[in-house]
Amino acid sequence: MDSAQSVFPNTENHIADLRDLRDAEPENIKFWSFPNLNRTSDIIIAPDLVADVKDYLRDNKIDFKVLISDIQKAISYQNPKMSKEQREDLVTTQGHSMTWKRYHRYGEYLAFRYPKILELITIGHSYEGQPIKMAKVSTGLNKDGERKPAIWIDAGMHGREWIGSAVATYILSQLVERNSTYSKLLDNSDWMILPVVNPDGYEYSHIGDRFWRKTRSNHVESQEDSR
Repeated sequence: MDSAQSVFPNTENHIADLRDLRDAEPENIKFWSFPNLNRTSDIIIAPDLVADVKDYLRDNKIDFKVLISDIQKAISYQNPKMSKEQREDLVTTQGHSMTWKRYHRYGEYLAFRYPKILELITIGHSYEGQPIKMAKVSTGLNKDGERKPAIWIDAGMHGREWIGSAVATYILSQLVERNSTYSKLLDNSDWMILPVVNPDGYEYSHIGDRFWRKTRSNHVESQEDSR
């Protein structure tokens, strides 16, 4: 399975060597952070390339260490197999993983229940044609009859980073469903919340590549442009 390694480039030649490595196998060698001088950079390596990458790093005298030898095993350890009782409880409570479509359905549900303070606005479409919807939470003008400043929250820019979208949606649900509790926040500011900036990449990380980071556009671009 995929392996995670940390590299430490301490010369400009090391930086160039790592860029060459990244550009040679962009789909099979994924840098979590761009290589910088005298700073560690973590990379995800496809299983059939692990030995070759280690040889490449040794040949170019780049310091490295293995962080996780089997990423899928580590994920499985963090998400252990559920018992029969837990599976039944999940069905009973209608629990589910939050795919992109389910985020949108939840937003539509909130907008239906709280139309006076929540508006869903389509601000554009993704490369694959999915609508990008922003939630606007507002109680109208402030007590002086003036427009309020707006607070912007976005998440899910990188497809594989699921927790960001979950946090943004939690904030949205709290502001809307507990609006009386957070009345001071709503009285002083409007809230613009975009839970999934990159719907194509987010969905692909569920059905294709769990560690997919970028969008799904296929135009020619540098990796720096897509980060």
